[in-house]
Amino acid sequence: MNCFLALTLLLLPFAAAPPAAAQGQLSVLDDAVTRLKRRGVIPVLQEHCQPGIYGSYNHVTRKLVLCGQAMRDGLLTETVAHESVHVAQDCVAGAIGDGHSLPIYWRLLERGAPQAENFRATIKQSLVVRDKVAHALKSTKGMSNSRRTRELEAYGLEHNLYAALKIVEAACPLR
Repeated sequence: MNCFLALTLLLLPFAAAPPAAAQGQLSVLDDAVTRLKRRGVIPVLQEHCQPGIYGSYNHVTRKLVLCGQAMRDGLLTETVAHESVHVAQDCVAGAIGDGHSLPIYWRLLERGAPQAENFRATIKQSLVVRDKVAHALKSTKGMSNSRRTRELEAYGLEHNLYAALKIVEAACPLR
């Protein structure tokens, strides 16, 4: 068992061995973290974060922080997916860890990619179907257009870790 999975198990809110469903989820999360690490991301488990914060990704240090509250609230998968989108945004802006981040939609538009509008529609539909529009708009109020667009993309894809990782794999070459 790798170090990340062991630490995750220690931070989960049950003393006995996790149920089979939780073990399966941890296996998926362990795989996700391994894929991110191969691309230069540095995962960090942090027990205490600011209230309401489940994780973060720093596009300068390449650190992806997962907060203890995400685990306690059962939102670890969504948090890894959300922060993975930010990793992909880091890559589409240039190189991972170069200090720049760009909305995926903007990069697709810039390249004249026909899937740009489909990507944007998918993000919008996901927010509507999951009744996250009000939360996403409230959470991004006052942000610059670029940052707000990046956050909306992450909110739109946080329910689908598989899709988020596929985008990371497409945007970020292996290191």
